Amino acid sequence: MHKSKSAVSAIVGGLIVLAILFTTIIPLVILLQNSYAIFLHESNSRRIFDTDRSSESMLVDLIVTTTGLIKNLKLFLTNDGPITINPVRIWIIDANNQAILPCSGSGGFTPYIALTDIVLRPGENKTIDEVSNCLMNPALYNKVVQFLVVSERGRIFSSMRINITSLLNEFVYPYTLTVSIINMKRGRDYTVEVEPLGEGDANPRKFTHKATASNENVTVAVGTTAGTYKVTLLENGVPPNELNGYNPQIINVPDTTAVIFNLKRVEYSAVPLEVIIDAPNKVFVTQGEEEAFDVRIYVQLPKTALEPVEIKFIDVGGIELVGLPSGRIQHSCDPYGSFTIYPDDRKITMTCTVEVKGADPGQEKLIFTVKPETIKGIGVYSGLTYSNTEEYSRDIVIKVRKK
Repeated sequence: MHKSKSAVSAIVGGLIVLAILFTTIIPLVILLQNSYAIFLHESNSRRIFDTDRSSESMLVDLIVTTTGLIKNLKLFLTNDGPITINPVRIWIIDANNQAILPCSGSGGFTPYIALTDIVLRPGENKTIDEVSNCLMNPALYNKVVQFLVVSERGRIFSSMRINITSLLNEFVYPYTLTVSIINMKRGRDYTVEVEPLGEGDANPRKFTHKATASNENVTVAVGTTAGTYKVTLLENGVPPNELNGYNPQIINVPDTTAVIFNLKRVEYSAVPLEVIIDAPNKVFVTQGEEEAFDVRIYVQLPKTALEPVEIKFIDVGGIELVGLPSGRIQHSCDPYGSFTIYPDDRKITMTCTVEVKGADPGQEKLIFTVKPETIKGIGVYSGLTYSNTEEYSRDIVIKVRKK
């Protein structure tokens, strides 16, 4: 009897343990597993989000667009990253005072420009027109501003700091007048005065520069409207004697957009331009077949030159190739247009493509020649003519291989 009671008690105890196991422990284990699965899912989602967010890359620029005679300021967004970006908000910041310049772009009450349905895929760009309404606000004049573009993932992309005053001058002053002072004397103050004669307007109307070296040169840009102007140069408050007869100068914009005051304290003389022929030393051609190669022609201004030179004339007819029969060789040259070269500087002037045809196996010599006066330029300060006065040649070995 005693043993049967003990057995019943053991069975009841086991049932209680099983009940506790199924009602508490197993649900707890299931709960922990579900919680861990949720944690893994959320952490993985967060990791993917952070990876996508850090992969975002966008360029922010302010551009001027022209339609007929109408100009507009627009923000130019470029996605240069590997992932799609959704810009959602644009803030305009006063860069000097680190303060927000409130503007919704559409006349609303938000202090920022809200963007909707803007999607930038990798390599894609878009313009934001609403920026123009903000920048025309008088409160932004004389400000240095910076644009902050916020993406949907929370990344912030900033533009360069932009002086709105100088940018808006392009709208108010559509023409640029450049005034150059050549060969100043060290320690003296030079003042340029631009005076409208009539209805024209200019900004700035007065500019002062103190020369820090003898024979120093300086150029200032003046925004103007169409009209007639008197441009005067003063040296220490008085007109320089070297400019008697053409100071001040009376000009009409836009017919004339550059004024040069040359004090002529340096005697300029033209120096010969040097030519460099960049060509392969040897070209291999298969018998009976054609082979093409490029030859690049560079021009160098000697360091003894006293002024920059604007290259204006490149004569492709000045290129001569001798050494092979005319039926086995032909060439074409493409000049690069006009450009300015400085003393001890070198720039490419043209690229020539040469095609040769192989004849009997062996070795032949092709002579590539640049004749005198092929490249010509004008001295920026003196107006003198510069050219290659000598002939330049380069030998190219043509090696014909048996087919």
